[in-house]
Amino acid sequence: MVRQAVPNSKNYTENSGTFCLGPKERFRVVFPEQEIVWDGDWLWTRDHTNHQVIVEEFNPRSSLKFICDILNGSLSDYKIVKTDSQAGYTLIDLKPKEENGYIRSMRLKIDNTIKEVRSANYQDFQNNTISIEFDTLTGLNPADSSLFRIDLKKSEELIDLRS
Repeated sequence: MVRQAVPNSKNYTENSGTFCLGPKERFRVVFPEQEIVWDGDWLWTRDHTNHQVIVEEFNPRSSLKFICDILNGSLSDYKIVKTDSQAGYTLIDLKPKEENGYIRSMRLKIDNTIKEVRSANYQDFQNNTISIEFDTLTGLNPADSSLFRIDLKKSEELIDLRS
């Protein structure tokens, strides 16, 4: 589940979906109204409402990339500034190694029993606060590689934004 709160504003969005990780940092996210697939080369978004598939370059500052990095443990651009233990969890506060990054601070909550990240809260450069909660993590079989493709249906329009 991803929740985003924008300070000093009435804007609030909450999305819940299934996030599937694949080899080579590929992923698929399934929301009720859309599916998003990173196939390792291009980002594909299927909009169920408008019957469109958009293919474009993947923004490395995307929150989806951030989720993928957390789940893969790819946090080498951050340094730990504080750790704290609370009833079965460890809280880790991180700051980016570079001062002017997109993310200004982050807190991970790790379940001590299963050794998995349960939530991530971060503040971006515009002081937006974003909360990400993770439910059960399940591994995929190598045969599940078809998850990281979107095949165009006859009823869908392709919008190709690749340069």
